[in-house]
Amino acid sequence: MSASDRIAIHGDPSINSCLSAVRSKSIEATPHFTFDENFFLRSKDPFDVPTLPIHHDVRVSEVPSELAEKLETAIARIIERLPGLFTGCRYIFDSARPLQPVFYRIIPGPACSYMYILRISLEFMPSIHRVIEKGSNDLSPAYRTNQLPVDALILPVEHADEEVIQLKRYVTSTWSGETGRGYLTQGIWIDRDFAKFLSGIVVPSGHRLYPWFPVSTRYNSISYSPIDPDPENIDRTIQHVALIESFFAPHMERIESVLHSGDTEKAAELSRDLYSAFPDNARTAYRRIFTRPYLNDFEQKEYRVEYETV
Repeated sequence: MSASDRIAIHGDPSINSCLSAVRSKSIEATPHFTFDENFFLRSKDPFDVPTLPIHHDVRVSEVPSELAEKLETAIARIIERLPGLFTGCRYIFDSARPLQPVFYRIIPGPACSYMYILRISLEFMPSIHRVIEKGSNDLSPAYRTNQLPVDALILPVEHADEEVIQLKRYVTSTWSGETGRGYLTQGIWIDRDFAKFLSGIVVPSGHRLYPWFPVSTRYNSISYSPIDPDPENIDRTIQHVALIESFFAPHMERIESVLHSGDTEKAAELSRDLYSAFPDNARTAYRRIFTRPYLNDFEQKEYRVEYETV
């Protein structure tokens, strides 16, 4: 599943059957960010991930049977700990990242439907996973952990059927050029610039939520990154996401032009104008959310997301 705004639906009947059996909405986990801004959930109890096939031909869009069987086992174990994470969801196989299963559901909104996308990573990470069975050149190690890397998004839908979901496209491109020469050539992308700009308008001025940037431009669309994966909260968030989409939609062409130009003065002026125009009452919920830094067991900085109770 690439960064395109067109998402092909390639699933697996067994995995979807496992998902459809989920009834509980419980998610006993706390939300965190790593020092390099990656979001994860820390579950109350650890879970085991079995060995998984490492290699896959990216040209094959269907999930291989051996991988599907292993993924079903891994997903079932996570469901035991965090069932509400998958409520109402279906599975999408991403041939480019087979060990990062994707789940989705379509949610009606006031003017259009929205796609909730949840990507979890089952890739082995030595820094946070405890090996319980060695791997090989073809299989990842089986491991035990209480940390689940998560990437969650809400995006507006243009059209959806059983084979493809077409998202609303609001960005022409986030590619801005190249740097370096020869083998050292690297692409320059301004996705982070979009995230900082858009989030700076919806979040109250002076209220620091780093490393959470709630609004960005993933899949060439206007995207929202929820940090509370509770399914009922996701449903409630749709109204806020719809407001954000309707507010930014008329301005996206100008925002993209200014960010691509690299003119910081014009960007700051446009940001001030849009911040003043955005309804302040829509910022209320952000004032009750905080990100608290701490050191983990490896003396690395992490951030815990906390909510102020009234």
